[in-house]
Amino acid sequence: FEQDVAVKIIQPFGLNREEQMNRLRTERQILANLQHPNIARVFDGGITPEGWPYMVMELVDGMPLTRYCNDNKLGLNERLHLFQTICDAVSYAHQNLVLHRDLKPGNILVTKNGQVKLLDFGIAKLLTDDQTSAPLTRTGMPLLTPEYAAPEQFRGGNVATPIDVYSLGVILYELLSGARPFDLSQKSFNQMEQVICEEEPKKPSEKAGLEIIQPGVLTGDLDTICLKALRKEPGNRYTSVQDLKKDLLRYQNGIPVSARPANRSYRIKKFISRHKTSVSVTVIGIMLIIGFIAVLLYQQQITIQERDRAISLTEQVQAELERSNTLRDFLTDLFRANIPDRPRDELPTTEELLEYGTDRALDPESGNNLIRADMLTVIASIYQQHNQLEKALELTDTAINLLNDGSSEYSKQLSDAYRLHSGILLRQRDIRQAEHSLMLANRWLPPGNRTEEAEFRLRLDLSRLRMNHGEYLEAKELLEPLVTEIKSGHEVSSALMTRLMWDMAIIYNNLHEFENALDTRYELLNLTKSSRGATSLHYAVALANTALTEIQLGKFNEASQKLSEALGLYDSIYEEKPSEYRGAALHSLARLQRYKGLFNDAIVTARLSSEQWAAATERTNLDEYVWLHFGQAQVLVSAQQWQNAIDVLMHTHGLVLTLDPPRPGTLIWVEASIAQYHCRKGDISRGVDMIREINSRLEPEHSDFMTTDDYLALFESAGVCAASEGRWQDAIDAFQKALALPIPPGQFADIARFKIQTASAYGKSGQFEIALTLLNDAETELTNGSPIRHPYMDLHENVYSKLSPVTITEFAKP
Repeated sequence: FEQDVAVKIIQPFGLNREEQMNRLRTERQILANLQHPNIARVFDGGITPEGWPYMVMELVDGMPLTRYCNDNKLGLNERLHLFQTICDAVSYAHQNLVLHRDLKPGNILVTKNGQVKLLDFGIAKLLTDDQTSAPLTRTGMPLLTPEYAAPEQFRGGNVATPIDVYSLGVILYELLSGARPFDLSQKSFNQMEQVICEEEPKKPSEKAGLEIIQPGVLTGDLDTICLKALRKEPGNRYTSVQDLKKDLLRYQNGIPVSARPANRSYRIKKFISRHKTSVSVTVIGIMLIIGFIAVLLYQQQITIQERDRAISLTEQVQAELERSNTLRDFLTDLFRANIPDRPRDELPTTEELLEYGTDRALDPESGNNLIRADMLTVIASIYQQHNQLEKALELTDTAINLLNDGSSEYSKQLSDAYRLHSGILLRQRDIRQAEHSLMLANRWLPPGNRTEEAEFRLRLDLSRLRMNHGEYLEAKELLEPLVTEIKSGHEVSSALMTRLMWDMAIIYNNLHEFENALDTRYELLNLTKSSRGATSLHYAVALANTALTEIQLGKFNEASQKLSEALGLYDSIYEEKPSEYRGAALHSLARLQRYKGLFNDAIVTARLSSEQWAAATERTNLDEYVWLHFGQAQVLVSAQQWQNAIDVLMHTHGLVLTLDPPRPGTLIWVEASIAQYHCRKGDISRGVDMIREINSRLEPEHSDFMTTDDYLALFESAGVCAASEGRWQDAIDAFQKALALPIPPGQFADIARFKIQTASAYGKSGQFEIALTLLNDAETELTNGSPIRHPYMDLHENVYSKLSPVTITEFAKP
């Protein structure tokens, strides 16, 4: 075959001829042992007839790293993604005991399709060699690129991975700021050495010169990460390239980076920035209040403009100053309230702060209505995050009453309070009242705030209300015009676009438009990758959700790859810490395994899913915890392991009953499965009574909240119980109702199971021809759907063996 290659030839002239030849041999040997997609491969090598050593390498058609980034105007996340790919390649080399020692943009090429290739291992060194960076030239001058060389390379220090970490730090600095840490132009080698070894670099944000990355973005974590990689002492840098990469991942996902001391204020700042669910530590409540006050102060001028124009400017300023001072005093009093009873270094608990803050906000002496309402709404939002919805609703009601004095003076704050009120009611599943509050929020929105984006957001909010009421068709009718607008060129923020596509995927899925749902998931995945980066938490979540839709469509290989990538990202982001996101991804993996018939694997995975979620959330979100625990029951029921299933079913039943508001669909699934257990174990009357009781309270409004799986469980239980009593036609009717449901293609095994059960009922009633047809169809479903023998083939063979041998023989004749 033919292939374009690059040939590297050394024409060794001069005194250091032997050195040049040795370097090429070393590079050739090192590259031959490195097989990585981001390291240029070596194919061959040898000596030319003239005696010149050569090396045949992969031809890389690309641009140097910095030029590629600048010419293509890559943003922050795209640059970080490329850099993390470089880290992976360098880390791979380190794992193979190879130190590059000459990392720089010129030795890192990026192809047109964005693939990184690491080149030029000419002065690379095996870590098993003599552990000093002795000069490689006969002139006594170290062989290095000064701008990217570590201090120990100048001074002949030990050879170790911190050398490459330092060079990567320089590259990262340059990618982010557009400048190198030090200006070494017009300097002698000794002067360069003095600068690199003794002077401290400025922060990248102070030298930022790229239009596409503003200095403010670099301030804080990115400054700190770069400067840690550039520490003079090797031991104070990142201990490995992977540690440097992990800190960048932490930054992208709003998690505290290791390069910064983990003090209280820093951790709280990270908490607020990533809007994570609340944790029971005092500083969360404090910082949320501080953050809210900051927003209020920032909006000061806007609020002034919205005030009654008749008030003089002096009076407006005085009013805002009084409000700010009152809020400041309020926060100060919160600290003073509990500190006397505690050690000096221990802060009051969140609950204590919230209770004291509530008492103060309710006290008319604490300030005017606006100030008191401000504090009540921020405390209510904290209670909402803690899932204490009744308390949150009570405080929001009080805030609305304080602001609703009949005038338009506080219209913006009243609109915000009604929107919070709507969100709390939505969490309580009071959909109608939530919609009423949302419309009031829109009514009180001042004219100056009625932008196209605000209207867009209102349509999204109204649609989500319909979705939470199970009215997916109505939600679709609300959102499809927005999709049409965007496709015709209407521009919206990436946040609103993401939310629109997220909701549309859920709508399509619940309307059983699975192909449309998957197309939307793919669009959302690409949008998230470009806007958030391929190593972000948002991208990992998008991967896992896309995989779930692929599972429903039976695209198991594609789903498995995406779940594996998502779980790998969660491991990088959270390391060994438990995560609810990891728990949800494991839940999807358990579903994939269940659909494929890998029941033993699915049981283990489902259990890990529940344990991961419970450890991460401490069960503060009981609704989601029940959903994951419910997944264990689904696996055991699908596996027909009824003795193990009944314990999990009973436990899940107890959990579902504690939910407020209830989940009727989930409750029906659990109770129907318990009824089926009783019928299978001989307690038929008990099972039949449970089925009747379920049907007696199955109100029409519940149908909006029931999924296909809920109906499948109900019809299957009714069929099994009818068959247990010998009511074959009732059993057939129940099973056929199940088969008439819109069952996703991925649930091929469930379709086969129902056909097998229907065949059994037909066989027992003497209708053998129909029974055999159904059994053949079931066998086809299982054979086409699974590359290995599905466990339901045992059910198939069991039913087949019980049919009349004579009838089977007659039916099989041509």
